[in-house]
Parts: sequence; structure tokens; C-alpha cells
Amino acid sequence: MPGPWLLLQTTLEIPEPERLRRAFRAVRCLTDLDAVPLANDAFGILVRGLGDQEAVELQASLSAEGVGVEIVAQFQLPEIPPTKFVRQLDLSEEALFIHDPLGRRFPVSWSSLMILSGGAVQRVRSKTRRQTRQPGPWESRPSQGSEVEPVVEYVSREIQQAELCLDLVLERAVARFTLVLDSPVMFACLGDRKTASMPENFARLARELARRCPWAAINRGVWHAREETGMVFAYPSRNAYQEELIWLLWQIQSARGGVAAG
Repeated sequence: MPGPWLLLQTTLEIPEPERLRRAFRAVRCLTDLDAVPLANDAFGILVRGLGDQEAVELQASLSAEGVGVEIVAQFQLPEIPPTKFVRQLDLSEEALFIHDPLGRRFPVSWSSLMILSGGAVQRVRSKTRRQTRQPGPWESRPSQGSEVEPVVEYVSREIQQAELCLDLVLERAVARFTLVLDSPVMFACLGDRKTASMPENFARLARELARRCPWAAINRGVWHAREETGMVFAYPSRNAYQEELIWLLWQIQSARGGVAAG
């Protein structure tokens, strides 16, 4: 089955823009101006939508610059399983207990966890504000006595907001559980290890999960928590976060001899 093709990074190192600029001169579909945005968005998938010859030529040119990529057909990429949102976790030595939005509690064996993914993900949200103003001369407004009623308006604007989240993917990608860590109650499972700092609680929870299932693949967000680097890894968009998760699924699929995830 033909492409389109994409170039998948062999590691999650962010490529130097200057190396990309030099490599891009081998193809017509990319220019020097593409180097910085593609480097900043390198979360597993470097370039999408390439033709047969473009993919081969660009892979060779990138390899000469020390940037490792492999050619993958778009249809071959594993799909992220649909998520099930979780409101609370309980941790025990025997199992992980999930609380779903309906308050039901059920166990998940530690051995069934395949991927731990987390971090601070930038989300674009719409914020609406109510405001009033005096009507202009072109507007006819009913009045009460001598007073003219003000005009009520609702103004919306988009704001970027970082959201702490964790994703737990089970073996063979049969399920994914997502925690949006936006409330102290989400960290109740830490017990007396819970602090007043949400980022620190995120790091402690991610570190505890990684400790209990050291075989699980982890993304950069969980790696920073596990290694106690003192930072919460930030993803510039939900797409970047999910792209890295796809990259992890692909690495697992490849290591297991092409067994499809899902």
C-alpha cells in the first residue's frame, strides 16, 4: 500500500535547526524557514505527507547530518486507544484501583500497565467575560425615566493554560485511562506524601507509578518525574503530547516484531 510517508524520529532528541536547514536542501517540499518550527514540534514525528522519492532523499540527507529517522507509511502508525477519564486512584501493592466518573471502583493489575505518559500540556480554552457599556447614538435602547439602560455584551477570547495530566495505557493498547490533575483531591492516593504544590504532587504520583511498574514505557514527562529533575516537562500542545504517545506505541510495536497495538 503506498504512502503518504512520514519520517519518524529514532530518538526523542530535538534536532538542531541548522542540521535540518542543511538537510532540507535535498528536497523541494521544505525550505530553510521550515527548520525551526519542525524542530520545535519534534515530538516523535518529524515530517509528514512525503512522496516516495522525497521520503528516501530526505532520510538520506538527514542521516548525513546525524539526524536519525525511519520512513513509515501514514497508515502504519498505531492509533491511540480512546480514553476513559478517571477521577481518583488508589494505590496498593496488589493492584491499582481506578475510580471512574460515576464513582465506581475497580482494580487494574500493575502487570497490565504498558505505558505511563504525563506532563504539563498546553490547552487552548475559551474564556467568556460579561461587560456593559453605554449604547452608541446609532443604537435605540429602552430607557427607565431619564436613564438609558446599558448594553450588556459577552466577550470571548482564547487563552492558553497548562494542564497537568497522566495517561495509563494497558497492554496491547486495549484501554487508556486519563487523569486531569486539576484538583487536590486527585492526589489523595499520596496520603501524607501529598503537598500543597500541584506540580510536586504530579511528580510524586508519576514517580510512584513508575516505581510500581518499572517495565512500562514512559514519556519525557514521566521520565523527568522519575529522575527527580525538579521540573515538570511541558508540551506545547495536546497534539505534541499525543504524538509522543504514538511514538512510544510504535517503538513497542516494532520491538515486538510488528504486533499491532490495539
